Amino acid sequence: MQKLNIDLDQEEILHIVSEMDYVGNGKINYSEFLAATLSAKNTLTDEMLWRLFKTFDVDDSDFISKQNLLEAF
Repeated sequence: MQKLNIDLDQEEILHIVSEMDYVGNGKINYSEFLAATLSAKNTLTDEMLWRLFKTFDVDDSDFISKQNLLEAF
């Protein structure tokens, strides 16, 4: 997230994934991503949320892995 000037270390990223990963597979799927962004849902459209999800899904796997977050941030 260099565009937003956010600098997270690997421990912080692992914490984010563990907080959002309800399935427990070490990845964030789209449903988990939506659940985590539910409070923002009032202002974000489905299209905006999908584009935001795909920003983190850098390998186009339909999951956000720890590696995807490291690459995105």
